[in-house]
Amino acid sequence: MLSMILHIGLLGWLIWYGPVRDIVLERGKPKREALIRGKELEKVIEQMQKSVAEELEERVQLLKQGQDRMATNFDTLNAHFQPFEQSQKATAMMRFEKYATALLSDQQALMDVLKQVSQNHQFDAAAKAGQEKVPGMISALDEVRRGVLLLTTDQTIADRHTQAETVMFEVEKPLRDIGGLLGRERWLKQEIAKYTQELNAQQPITRQAKQAYDQAKQAYEKLEAQRKEAGEKRKAAQQARPRDNDLIKQTQETYKKLHDQYQKDRKTVSHLSQQARDKQRKYDSISKTLTSRQNSYNQLNMDARLKEMLNTAMDRLQQAMTLQKQVVDEVYASVEEARQDSEVPAS
Repeated sequence: MLSMILHIGLLGWLIWYGPVRDIVLERGKPKREALIRGKELEKVIEQMQKSVAEELEERVQLLKQGQDRMATNFDTLNAHFQPFEQSQKATAMMRFEKYATALLSDQQALMDVLKQVSQNHQFDAAAKAGQEKVPGMISALDEVRRGVLLLTTDQTIADRHTQAETVMFEVEKPLRDIGGLLGRERWLKQEIAKYTQELNAQQPITRQAKQAYDQAKQAYEKLEAQRKEAGEKRKAAQQARPRDNDLIKQTQETYKKLHDQYQKDRKTVSHLSQQARDKQRKYDSISKTLTSRQNSYNQLNMDARLKEMLNTAMDRLQQAMTLQKQVVDEVYASVEEARQDSEVPAS
């Protein structure tokens, strides 16, 4: 009892005086001063900006010094590489003359072939000439373009050569189309010959199968009539009075014999009918394919299309030749003008 009273008293004292003590202690503490960081942050930022500015200034100085050194050494480098430039231009001129001459010669040779084809209509020669000569011309065009870029700085000449290249590429397509059209014509002719031969071989087979079926069907129908008649006789013998057992037995045997043969022939007729239908379907399939190939061949319109393709190739080739000749002449003129300028003594 006494212990309980002591505990209750202690608890009340803590509840009553504890908060008051804490409040008094907090009030008695000295106040903290607020920390001001703004000025310190400004100093840090100012220091960083100063460091970056110094670094940038050092880089600018290095770049300026490099430009000064390049300007100082330009004359030395130019004098050192001048012989190499002259040698490069001489080599470029030799290659330009070689490939430009070959290109113009091949273009003229191809034009001669196309003109001959336009007269004799041997279009295979045009397709063959295109396959043989055009790839070499395209390679020569690349070499000529390098010469144009190395020997002259006139952009007009370079643009004209690009135009000549474009037109030359347009020569290849109609010649390739001629070869493709001739190839399709040959394929269709082979197909027509193939299916004509197959149709001629299938025709008697189909006819024989149909004849065999017709004969078997005719015999089957005749046997069916005999079987029906024997059945009627058997029925009449069974119904006759007085009853004749010998006649009934005879008609029964006759009907059974005919019925067995009827069942056997029915399977034969069904088999021959299926064979005849299969042969006929194969014949019809070959005939349909042959007709399709013949229609495709008739729609080729070979003469008109081949002439149109040939004329297109000749027109494009003539344009390419004119442009290429102009490019070559202009390059020679530009090189000659540059040579004359280099020989003029400085005043």
